[in-house]
Amino acid sequence: MIIYIPGNREERQAMAETTRLCIAAHQDDVELMSLAVIGECREKPDEHFSAAVVTDGASSPRTGKFADVTNEQMVQLRIEEQKRAADMGGYSSMALLGYSSSDVKFNKRAQTEADIAELIEKCSPEILYTHNPADRHETHAAVFCRVIGAIRSLPAEKRPKQLWGCEVWRSLDWLPEGTKTVVDSEKGSLMAKDILSVFESQVEGGKSYDDAYIGRQLANATFSESHACDSHKYASAMLDMSVLLRDDGPDPKDFIASIIDSFHREVTDGLTKLL
Repeated sequence: MIIYIPGNREERQAMAETTRLCIAAHQDDVELMSLAVIGECREKPDEHFSAAVVTDGASSPRTGKFADVTNEQMVQLRIEEQKRAADMGGYSSMALLGYSSSDVKFNKRAQTEADIAELIEKCSPEILYTHNPADRHETHAAVFCRVIGAIRSLPAEKRPKQLWGCEVWRSLDWLPEGTKTVVDSEKGSLMAKDILSVFESQVEGGKSYDDAYIGRQLANATFSESHACDSHKYASAMLDMSVLLRDDGPDPKDFIASIIDSFHREVTDGLTKLL
């Protein structure tokens, strides 16, 4: 595990001051999920953002000048890119766990959860952000599972107070009424082009994440409400998963299945009235 502290500050203090922590699967997922939070923390002196990337990013797609980059070279490129993003975003701390995707999904579940639990203890965030369980990228879903396992391995007093699921490989615009939270992301969106362009191996290597992020935030702001004027220029959609912080909380599969069932009822009940 690599712990990077922007500004060469003392590691323990930088991690301990964290109020909001994002735990993501890959380099640049942190920014794609939580630029709204990053932008907010930059504006508030009493809020401090830290992040953790669980995998090494070795298997990312590549083309152009990165087409012949080996997996080992890609790992090093993505580490340096993520460090630059942490500098630009003013993060308190940046942890890079360096697991392979297969280890997170299958081979080293317990070890991954132990490392995540250790980070949560050191950072002691009030709010934790991670992938939502409906994300269609299997490694993202695996990180969600490892985060839940890590949290539930901790004593109740050492757990975050809130847990939020964020968008990457599936938008959350489908969430039924009452389960989706739309938050203003203008501060983060204004820095999106610069901070996401740091991930040159991805953006120039075949994935226009910088443009896609801004497009999603604009779409969220406009399409979140059909019968009212826009409340935001840019917006992120998030899923409140705080119920999963409790030992007596639902099984994660049941939690998301219940939300999908609500979506199914919302759609079919609406059509039933019209057919």
